[in-house]
Amino acid sequence: LLLYCYNIAKYVHSKTYPLKDFMEATNFIRKSYNPDSDRLLGLIESGTFFQGELLTGIPCVAAANWSVDSWGEDLWNKYYSPVHPIRTNDLDWLHKEFGVNLIITYDPYLQKIYRSHNHRYRFDGFTKVYSKNKFSVYEREMK
Repeated sequence: LLLYCYNIAKYVHSKTYPLKDFMEATNFIRKSYNPDSDRLLGLIESGTFFQGELLTGIPCVAAANWSVDSWGEDLWNKYYSPVHPIRTNDLDWLHKEFGVNLIITYDPYLQKIYRSHNHRYRFDGFTKVYSKNKFSVYEREMK
């Protein structure tokens, strides 16, 4: 609980991105999706996404949940590919392995990753369902 409170306080005082816009995007997720069946991936920053589950109620695949010790080297290398902190582009694998069917993104973060690591996320198989003030939410297309 203290860790969640710390992260929320950090984001309230952060200049990384507009908190009001972030809150609107997470509020959209909270109102539109079911925590029993949906899983969220946050591509909004290079650090962890602890606050995602707290704000949306949807379980998140967060960087802090991953370690070589707890998940094994194979999963760690598959998720962080090609270089930490970049997360895998294999969104189909994330869906099969962890049930990820929602992704929240922040455009400046995606651009930063592209500029610094020449890595572009591909959202094949996902549809953009929310877009406002540089935040987007993608939902996995039903097959």
